[in-house]
Order: sequence, then C-alpha cells, then structure tokens
Amino acid sequence: MAFDIYAGTLVRYYTRDWENVVQRQARIDGTPYTMIYAGGDEGPPPAQEVLQAVNAWKAGINAGLAEHKLGPIEWSEDTSQPYFTDRPSWEGYCGLQLWAAYLERPMMSPPHALPESWAEDPAWQAVANDIENMRYRAILQANVWLPGDFEFCFPFPGLTDDQVMIASTGRLLRELRELGERPPKWSSPSFLGKLRKQEVVPLQEAAEWGQSIFSAIVEQAVQAKVPFILSF
Repeated sequence: MAFDIYAGTLVRYYTRDWENVVQRQARIDGTPYTMIYAGGDEGPPPAQEVLQAVNAWKAGINAGLAEHKLGPIEWSEDTSQPYFTDRPSWEGYCGLQLWAAYLERPMMSPPHALPESWAEDPAWQAVANDIENMRYRAILQANVWLPGDFEFCFPFPGLTDDQVMIASTGRLLRELRELGERPPKWSSPSFLGKLRKQEVVPLQEAAEWGQSIFSAIVEQAVQAKVPFILSF
C-alpha cells in the first residue's frame, strides 16, 4: 500500500481533486495509472457535501477547545488554495518515527536495519507508554496536523468517524527541524555499504529520507496555512 503525505484543503483531499506524485508523473509521461481503493471505489462525494462536513468538524473542534479557553483553529477551504504532496513511503515514515523515539531514549541502541514495524520497536514502545514525558508528540502521536502554532495535542473524532490525534503544523515543523539538527549516527559508512549490498534498508538512511520529505511538505503547509495529513 502506498504512503503519501498531503498538505492542502480537506475538501480537495476528500473529493480527490489532487494527484499523488506517481499519478502526476504518469500523466506527464502519458502512461496509464489506476488507483486501487480498499473496499472498492464508489467515487468521491460532492464537494459541497464535504465542505459542510469539514465546517461542522471544525466548529466541533473549536467548541471543544473553547471550553478549555483554547483556540480557535482556522483555515480556508477556498478552491484557490494550493496543495502539496510527496511520497516518503512506509520506510521513510518508519524511519522518522524511530529517529524521534531513539532521541527520546538515547540510552537505547537502535537497530542498523529498518524493522518491519516501528510499533514493535522497544524504544518506540517505551516512549508511547510515557505520554506525559513525550517530547516529539507531534511526530510520534499525532496523525492530523491543523494550521497554527499551538503546543497541545488532542484526540477528536475524524471526518470519517475514526478517532484522530490532532497537533499543529507549527509544532510539527519545529520537531522535524530539531531532528534535523541532531542527525542519526547509528551506523558507520562502511556498515551502511554492507547493508545496501545485502539489499537491506538501513534505518539511518530511511530516517533521514523521511525527515527531509516531511520537512519540505510541512514547511509549505505552514506557509500556505493549510492542514497536513497522511494518505494511505
């Protein structure tokens, strides 16, 4: 399953009025491209219906925040808003998660090779079980990031009825930049070469790749003041 990141209006995202990087290249090259959707494809919902849902969702978020004297969170869903996207792959996202986790647990030794699942990694599990002291919460805990620069991270029902964890694009960008200032040095160049020859993905390279891709798109999300979400 592909793993994309998207920054732009939610109406554009849910009405599929955007192209991932592979779709875009296929269009440029004139080659066919077929999207496969879990559960089949019933087509995108009408834009006006999605806009109403997004506005109601935003109002619900702000009503909840107002009770705690926080917010409001605002952004424009105007059709003129730009969108930005890239494909860090699951490997890049896994590497990013583990980079943040091992920065929070510097006494633990990361693996040289990228594991199949970051959620089974001991450092990631240790951090996930210590939420009160979690430093990189926007990276490790959130999966929806809304425009703004607020520090808090909170759960809320998603637009598709699933529970999401919301943080700000401003905080996410700061955390990504902090990771970039503390580069991983888990494997020597010679050991990285050995892993490549064995056709094994080095964790260090996956982490750096994921951080660079995420940082580039989140910077654009912050500048355009649009939401940032994961797409898979």
